[in-house]
Amino acid sequence: MEKLSDFTQNNTDKSPIIYAAYSAQKNPVYIQIKKGKSHKNFSDEELKNIFNESEQSRLNLTNRVQLKTPDSDLNNFGANLAVAADGIWESPTYLHGAVAWRMRLNAWRGAYVADVLSWHDRAKEHFESYANSQVLKPDFAPVEMDTLLHLARHKESMGTSVFSSGYISRNPNDNTKPHHYDMNLVFFDQMFTHFNYTGDLEFLKKMWPTLVRHMDWEKEISNAASFMMHMPRFGQVMHCNILAERLRILRRIITEPTMKWQNWRNSLVKIPNLMKKKLKVF
Repeated sequence: MEKLSDFTQNNTDKSPIIYAAYSAQKNPVYIQIKKGKSHKNFSDEELKNIFNESEQSRLNLTNRVQLKTPDSDLNNFGANLAVAADGIWESPTYLHGAVAWRMRLNAWRGAYVADVLSWHDRAKEHFESYANSQVLKPDFAPVEMDTLLHLARHKESMGTSVFSSGYISRNPNDNTKPHHYDMNLVFFDQMFTHFNYTGDLEFLKKMWPTLVRHMDWEKEISNAASFMMHMPRFGQVMHCNILAERLRILRRIITEPTMKWQNWRNSLVKIPNLMKKKLKVF
């Protein structure tokens, strides 16, 4: 539309436009727009209260991160960050994106923002709902590559090596669907980050069976002796760094005899030694 005067002349049935005209007034005007049928028409006073509550909620959100620098444009970054972080939250989990790619994936970076902005309750809800998405059976399964994709990746089918006990599915509270993304590494890194922020040992105790199943799965999928020979150097460094860091964090967590980790500890202990010997990164 090139001319504002044409605004009221819209005759396209498929693209209706709602508009209203008001003369300049000292006090604000509150308008209720309803979609479909509504059983209530709010009074002007009720609309005012709804608006004020919403505005206060917006201010609470945008003031969650405050930057004070000589650069006024940079100072807006804190509010933008908080709004974006809130936009990717949809209970019970964080989403891949707020607008595009608005879908659930268990570890697409989003959960990291929870603890940074002190939304520890959201972090716990995210982790707990995806703990319910962890595959429990079978304990072990054969490797099956996808022949239709010329062996480029693992066959996307439950009950195969990747999609066995310890794997976490993409949707919360549902451990029945495979997905071509393996996001276990990032998911548990987010969980350890949460622990570092909160020191919530009770929550880690609750998540402990999930952690053990994951580490057993990791040991089977990424055998410390074999994957070092077949994974490219960059992948070796990335993967080993993550596992070694987990080992250091887990040593802090293991303070009670009920948290037994002997079954897979020795495999993880090999990681730093392999890095030192083969990659010389230490």
